[in-house]
Amino acid sequence: DLGNAYFHYSLSVVGPQGPIDRLANLLGGNKDLVEAALIALCQSLWRSELPAPDEVIRLSTESRQHWLAYPVQAGLDFLHSGDPEALKKLSENQIRAALALYYCTPAGFSQPPDWHDVWVQRTPELMASVATEVAIAGLRLDGLYGPALTAIELMSGSPDIRHEAIIKILAKFPVRASLEKLRAIRPLIWQALDYHDRAALLQLVNSKLSTKSMSVAQRVYWFAAGLIADPQRFTKPMAAFVRGGERRTRHLVEFFEHAPSREAIASNLGAGTLRLLIDVMGPSFGPDDMYSSFKVRTAAAGSERVGQFIRQLGALPGSDATEALAALASNPHLSSWQEFIARTSEYQRALHREVTFVHPTPGQLQQSLSGAGPANAADLAALLLERLDTVASDIRSSNADIWRQYWNEDSHGRPKSPKHEDSCRDALMDHLRPLLPKSVDAQPEGQYAGDKRSDIRVSCSSFNVPIEIKKALHRDLWSALRTQLIGKYSRDAATSGHGIYVVLWSSDARMTPPPSGVRPTTPDDLKARLEESLSDEEARKISVVVLDVSPVRSPAFH
Repeated sequence: DLGNAYFHYSLSVVGPQGPIDRLANLLGGNKDLVEAALIALCQSLWRSELPAPDEVIRLSTESRQHWLAYPVQAGLDFLHSGDPEALKKLSENQIRAALALYYCTPAGFSQPPDWHDVWVQRTPELMASVATEVAIAGLRLDGLYGPALTAIELMSGSPDIRHEAIIKILAKFPVRASLEKLRAIRPLIWQALDYHDRAALLQLVNSKLSTKSMSVAQRVYWFAAGLIADPQRFTKPMAAFVRGGERRTRHLVEFFEHAPSREAIASNLGAGTLRLLIDVMGPSFGPDDMYSSFKVRTAAAGSERVGQFIRQLGALPGSDATEALAALASNPHLSSWQEFIARTSEYQRALHREVTFVHPTPGQLQQSLSGAGPANAADLAALLLERLDTVASDIRSSNADIWRQYWNEDSHGRPKSPKHEDSCRDALMDHLRPLLPKSVDAQPEGQYAGDKRSDIRVSCSSFNVPIEIKKALHRDLWSALRTQLIGKYSRDAATSGHGIYVVLWSSDARMTPPPSGVRPTTPDDLKARLEESLSDEEARKISVVVLDVSPVRSPAFH
């Protein structure tokens, strides 16, 4: 009763109360009795009945409390407030008993007491040992575990000891825990993920996932932990287990809700992992759920989390993030997110180009200005446009009838039909290569990320510019500019977003009609129509060239 009075307010006393006031109220205001009570509380730490930690834990799992719990804690509080050095006089057994009594006290305290902080600093191994023992027993036998887990979480000054304690607790966590207990495992997993070495955690993940009797919710948590710790190994199994299951998707949302911060999530997730999570969670939650107050909490949280993952993906400058956003944009199950993904994709492409742009050195600038070679992808694109202008002029004005290289002819040498696109590409390369500096190389079917191949890859040093070629009569004339050149090739980091779309005009009446409006009647008209489809941002890096390869001397083709 004295220990309880030391900590708890009395309803019979009005106004602020401290421990001494509460004891005085209980003891009729007798100062001698109050002094005797304080001495007795302090000496409770030396009583022969002081229990061992295992006895305290056993009583806790039986929903019982040792009668010395409050007296010991009151004595520690009074000793520390009067003489902080007094705690040094306690033996290891006394410290273990005091910690166990604190961790197993019902209703606990809003925050650890000052004397507890002293032991966290002085004897972290001992403190972690007792807290781990209490937490494991509480989680397995339905006892108390909250104060013990809080104590371990606060051990920021001893990260190695804290991590070892967390792994021990997670290893003993029951595989078929109640929903109440599952709330405890989520922050523990995130704390384990925050440690620099994830080897012990990954070993534990493998062990847990091999257990067949585990609840669905907990299995989702362990898959998520594996995904973050080792994406390459756990991406496919995680997706296979969670995808398409509404309850499993909601458990995944609950797991990410307990991440310590958005920054912590961002530091753990790469482009591939983010894409998977958006693929899995996006179909279950739309962007409207984020702002609807009448929606259930999980739906709102899921919507907010998917939106966060998309924004995180948009903040990554790499080409892998560009490709991930492009894949998400083509996913029919994410139709409600398409506008959001499109805006994010535009931002990410601009970010990617800015981050990957390399300013030329003075030597490179001198080289470029002297005509020896371009300094970066922008210079190379400008050089190619100038040389393609020369090619266009030669095709129309040379007395060598260069235009014939783009046509099939009959037995009398008369143009019959345009050649196959690959043959036209080779003819253009044969004309273009001699016009380029020695440092610039042009190769057919240049390979880009995702095994994508442009018609021509023109490279210099570590940068390049893709050239995509289409005949005016090609069925993809109006779409290839965006789906191929912009969507696949110019996303490569080495291009800095630059690319050239070359169309071969042949005055053929079978030219593919545009999506809207009338069919262009001149090369300049076609060029203008294609450029209109580019945004201002795209137009700064993507160029359109229309080469008129129609027969110069054959009126039938004009």
